[in-house]
Order: sequence, then structure tokens, then C-alpha cells
Amino acid sequence: EAHLAGIPSPRNSSWESEAFLAENAYPDWTEATTISYEIGNPVWNPPVVNVPEARDVVGDIIVSAISGEDIEPLIPSAIQRLVSIEARD
Repeated sequence: EAHLAGIPSPRNSSWESEAFLAENAYPDWTEATTISYEIGNPVWNPPVVNVPEARDVVGDIIVSAISGEDIEPLIPSAIQRLVSIEARD
């Protein structure tokens, strides 16, 4: 039901169900999502113990990019922060 209401499901069976396919308003999104399940990395979190801290580092870069900032100069610092987080773990 949630999948039919627009909340994506992590299960292939939801994307392939007759009920969903009959109402699928975004076939390109469906195709891209199901392909990502085939080729994507099943590990959703960064490979560190302190996942929230690592997500914040990545999130800062994403927010800067969305805000239109030049992120190129920010990347070396972000990489160093991620390396430091990984080294602590």
C-alpha cells in the first residue's frame, strides 16, 4: 500500500507487482530504481562506525552544491575529515 502511495520500496517484488505496474505513473523512475538494485552496493552506510558524523561531512558538500557554491575547494577538507573518521574506527 505504501508503495502504491508513492513511498518507494526496497523490495523488487513491490516494483514488479501487478497492482503497482497498473498504476505506475513514472516508468522511467521504476526502471532506474530496479536497475540500481541490480548494480548498486547493498551497503547503504559509509564504512565507518560513526555513520552520523560521516554523513554530516558528505551532507555538508551536498548542501553547498545545492546552494550553488563552488565545492571544488571544499572537497580536500571533506576527504581529510572522512579519512580521520575512518582512522578512528
